[in-house]
Amino acid sequence: MKDKKVFKRKLIIPQVSPVLASLIGRLSLRDLAGLGYLTEIVDLSYIVNRDRFEYSKNSDQLFNGDEFIRVARFFSIEELCDYFESGHCDDIWLIPFHDHYEVRCLFRLIDKYKVKYAYINGIYADPEPIGTSNGITLKEKLSLPYIKKFLYFRLLKKWLRTNRPAFLTIPSRAAEHHYVRLNAAGKNVKKVFVHTVDYDNFLKAEPYESDKPYCVFVDQYLPFHPDIIFDLKYHIEPDGYYKTLNEVFDQVRKRFHLKIIVAAHPRADYRDKMNYLPLCAVEYGKTASLIKGADLVIGHNSNSLAMAAMANCPLIVYVSHALLRSRPEMELMEWYGNELGARLLKDGDRLQDSDLSIDEEKYQSFIAQRAAYDLQNTELLWKTITDEVERCFSAPGHIG
Repeated sequence: MKDKKVFKRKLIIPQVSPVLASLIGRLSLRDLAGLGYLTEIVDLSYIVNRDRFEYSKNSDQLFNGDEFIRVARFFSIEELCDYFESGHCDDIWLIPFHDHYEVRCLFRLIDKYKVKYAYINGIYADPEPIGTSNGITLKEKLSLPYIKKFLYFRLLKKWLRTNRPAFLTIPSRAAEHHYVRLNAAGKNVKKVFVHTVDYDNFLKAEPYESDKPYCVFVDQYLPFHPDIIFDLKYHIEPDGYYKTLNEVFDQVRKRFHLKIIVAAHPRADYRDKMNYLPLCAVEYGKTASLIKGADLVIGHNSNSLAMAAMANCPLIVYVSHALLRSRPEMELMEWYGNELGARLLKDGDRLQDSDLSIDEEKYQSFIAQRAAYDLQNTELLWKTITDEVERCFSAPGHIG
């Protein structure tokens, strides 16, 4: 008979997007089990955006938990209130966002029950380029729902909060500036300096072993990705997208003599779509390793493009015609190009030898600003966070 795993604590991590298997891998949540912690994810995505939840549920396999990671899904505010009242307020909450209007009741409950918690926001390292529209129009900013959210975040939330977090993780200088400016956790909150999950995954990865030099394409599964389809509101025609993408790959092979390996998006499945990627190898779950061993990285605007800077590898930002209609997507590609000193390659452009050069100063600046507060700190993210949990909170009993 297999022995039952005994955990030292339960950590609760709320999420405002649907909890999928790909999220578990990206956040390395199984590392917590190795450190002796049971994780319970509180899925609030249905409350935040019912349409997105239903779309994700119908197009992806939701993660429903296992022996190391539990999932509690909530479909109403009342269910969430019952969850707190049933004793879960005694656990440690690690909250990866400092506000969210649709689930503002979460913060009221945290205040009401004096929940022990910390903010771990910032560890996802989703880019926040300054001065871009993020898809919000002036008309939307003048709407009543937007004004209500603005007043809540800027005024009411700061005045009404009574229970402050034990600590706030700071994974980069950009995050420090952002959360200090917003006064997200109070002026006197303890700051714990860490790095992002992407930098964490990069540190753990071993360089990919290949028989030939290669270029890695950081795939975003564009024509088929459920979130892209949901957000863009227009259809990306697969034949046209992959035709121009393969023209770029042909240039890479001829000019730089590199083979192409596709780092498949976590939600991608090319088993019945390999006709779109002739002459390419496809690897799943190896993005960090592939970038670490690559001679060239090509991608659109995936968060993983930051790993090109970590690996000191040349980067080309490919501006596909399929994304030209989306202003936020275009702005993010331009932002990556500017921040990393990478060339923006549009359909029909020709590759140059200079595309294999890098701007080391911009790379190092990007890592410090966006990925790791202290480049000398190689301790893994969850080890740093759980060590701080033990320092801040009294010793618990064991959990079976």
